[in-house]
Amino acid sequence: MATYWICDICGKQTLVNPPTEQVVEEVTREIQVPSTVEKEVVEAGQKRMKKTVEFQTQTVTEKIPKMAKMKRQDPFTGEVQDVDVPELKDLKPRAYLVNLNVGHEMIQKDFCKECLEKVMPEVQALWDKLASIKSK
Repeated sequence: MATYWICDICGKQTLVNPPTEQVVEEVTREIQVPSTVEKEVVEAGQKRMKKTVEFQTQTVTEKIPKMAKMKRQDPFTGEVQDVDVPELKDLKPRAYLVNLNVGHEMIQKDFCKECLEKVMPEVQALWDKLASIKSK
C-alpha cells in the first residue's frame, strides 16, 4: 500500500516512492567487426586457400542511462553536496521532501514538482549562503 503525501502549498496528493522508469539516451556509433575470409591464393605455381581477417563496419545503438545532479545533506555534518544519480521518469506525481537539520531540530516541507519549482530559488539561495560560510 502506497503512502500518500499532501503538498504543503497546493494540497495535491503525491507519493514519496512513485512507480518510475529509467530515462535512457540512445547513442549510435560505428564499430569495426572482424571476420575471417578464405581466399584462393597462387603461390609458387600452386593454388591454396588462405584465411585472412577483414573488418566490416557495423552501426550499433546503445541505451545509456541518463544522469542527473541532486543535492544531499549529510545528517551528521550538515554539509550539502551535489551527487550524480540515475535520472528517473515518474509515472505518478512524486512528493519532494525538503529537510533542513539544525542541531536536534528538523524542518520538513513536502512539495509537488510544480510547487517545488516555485520555491526552489529560495531554497537554492539558502543552500548557497550556507555553503559560502567559511570555518575559522
